[in-house]
Amino acid sequence: MGQARNRKQLFLAEHTKCCYCGLPSTTIDHFPPRTFFKERNWPMGYEFPACNSCNHSKRLDEQSLALLVRIIRFDNETNIKSFQNTFQGVRNNNPVLAQELKTESAVASKTYLKTRFGSSSNVDKIGLTGWRSCTLGPESNRLLDNMCIWFAQTAWYMHCKSIFSGKIIWTNVLTEHLNLEPAQKIISNLIGKPIMMRNGKNVSEDFFYRYFSTDDLLISIFQFGKHPQLVFVVCATKEGIIDPNIDLPQYWKQHSIELA
Repeated sequence: MGQARNRKQLFLAEHTKCCYCGLPSTTIDHFPPRTFFKERNWPMGYEFPACNSCNHSKRLDEQSLALLVRIIRFDNETNIKSFQNTFQGVRNNNPVLAQELKTESAVASKTYLKTRFGSSSNVDKIGLTGWRSCTLGPESNRLLDNMCIWFAQTAWYMHCKSIFSGKIIWTNVLTEHLNLEPAQKIISNLIGKPIMMRNGKNVSEDFFYRYFSTDDLLISIFQFGKHPQLVFVVCATKEGIIDPNIDLPQYWKQHSIELA
């Protein structure tokens, strides 16, 4: 216990301001949250200074996101009890999300997968025969939007070495769209590819991202799971780098952050 306290004190002595709002830091935040990872094998080094208010305000949303992260992966769910416990926690603390997540019928799910992957044989080849699709609604989108904003802030703190202030734009895309030429052009410029490690074990299959950064700009694509259904594209820039009147496509979202 004493070692953990000393480590926290040393960390906060070096990182004195909250990476989200710039106020004095009093806690250590993990992003992605530890609950996102199988058997809590979160990557080492992804700890960030936070004030108590910012850290505490994320707590329940992170619990809900832990469920969504498991749902938007094509990986087989091996720990049913853990999944059930996560869902029960969400049902208690975020009933809106629990009610929103509805499983589609077998016929609708089969049609959805065939539309995405071209044929029943393709669906079978990637091991998705019998999968049931699930609806994502406004609350799911709100949570995923928050996740993209938090990713931008923490990645900026880690790679740009400052607290972010400016504009964040983001979107999510189906994994198979990464093979299209426009996506490949973006990906080819994302030269940063961190390897997620914990206790000498590579845990990049649970969380992985690529990025490019300068003092004024961060562009990144991140995903959860080896076989994600969605990947997230995030761009963060300081004020003045992007024209504030730029007409973004409707599938892009944006959020501005101004430090006090």
